Amino acid sequence: MVTLDDGTVLVNYTFHSVVLMEKLHDDVIIQPEADAPARLVTHRRRISRYITKVDFGEAVNLPEYRRGIYIIVSAPVKIALRHRIDLVTPNDLLRDRDGNVIGCRTFAL
Repeated sequence: MVTLDDGTVLVNYTFHSVVLMEKLHDDVIIQPEADAPARLVTHRRRISRYITKVDFGEAVNLPEYRRGIYIIVSAPVKIALRHRIDLVTPNDLLRDRDGNVIGCRTFAL
């Protein structure tokens, strides 16, 4: 759990660290909080040699709503749980010269 300088409290439930890059050389690294990050259960069915049908089910490993705490999740989890007012995803992504994401400037609610 990380509390930012404006009082915002963030908990990371993704599979990876999230780097908030508001200012140059003033990054906030938000480590994953859980051993089992929030995700959607997936059901896969082979259609052909190269095509697999993937259906997304319920969300697992997601904590209950806690007032005043925002939970960083993947975009599929956030989309599946639109009714949750505490789920955010990295936004305003920053990329290196090769196009790899290296951080974000904000979070999308």
